[in-house]
Amino acid sequence: MSASRSVFLGTLLASSFVFCIATSRAWAEPDSPEPPVTVVAPPPPEPAPPDPAPPPPPDPPPRHSKYETGPLYNGVEFSVGTLLFQPDLSNVVFSGSGTPLSGAAPVAFSHRGREIGAISPLLFGGDISLLWMRRYFAAGIWGFVAGNTSSADPLASPSDTAAANLVDPHAMVAYGGGVELEGAIPIDDHTALRIGPTFGLREYSIPLTGFRARSCSSKGHSYPCYEQASSDVQPFAQPRIRFELSPYKKVLSIFVGLYAGYDALGDGGFTGGLTVGVHTPHPTLLP
Repeated sequence: MSASRSVFLGTLLASSFVFCIATSRAWAEPDSPEPPVTVVAPPPPEPAPPDPAPPPPPDPPPRHSKYETGPLYNGVEFSVGTLLFQPDLSNVVFSGSGTPLSGAAPVAFSHRGREIGAISPLLFGGDISLLWMRRYFAAGIWGFVAGNTSSADPLASPSDTAAANLVDPHAMVAYGGGVELEGAIPIDDHTALRIGPTFGLREYSIPLTGFRARSCSSKGHSYPCYEQASSDVQPFAQPRIRFELSPYKKVLSIFVGLYAGYDALGDGGFTGGLTVGVHTPHPTLLP
């Protein structure tokens, strides 16, 4: 009985010893690392839609053509210039009256240009015009005065020598006026062509140097002057072309130009000249 008890106690003690050793080792060893934890994040939220773009600014009001700040702008144009033309006066009648130097009673004078040597004089003078302009169209009035440029007409061969001795064709004066219509063709900011007809009337006057002078007065003073033989009024229609340069684009634009034309109706002569003027824009005439 005592032997079996001794064996039981020895077994119990050995088991207790083994348990203690195992327990102490378990406490002595560090904890093993835990397995990594994988965190699945939710997808990021969708970005908010961008704010709508502001509406574009309204279109600026339409700008008028660049040519409207130059010679083609709406407004009024005033110009002066030179004039050179050579009419055919061979069939034009010159009429007047006066007292011949060798006579006592007044007599009438009426002769054609070819009879007195006034056939094709070269006349030079000045003109003036005032135009109303709207974009590429212009209309206005025009007038001129001119005199004979030469002391002798190379084409003059009077058929009536007695009548030719009573006048001085080389002191001829011409004057007239009419209406201008023009269409403008722009070339660039500063230049343009103008093409259109000019309609009007011309008249010519020759002094009757073979008649007694009459008394004329001016500003209270009297002086002798010749009687005049005047032509019939001569209507004419003339297509013209004008080149115009406006170097500065200002409110008051200065321009220069030159023009040429030829009578389609009238004396059948060539006309040319230079012109200079100013052009004033007129806002109320804008389209």
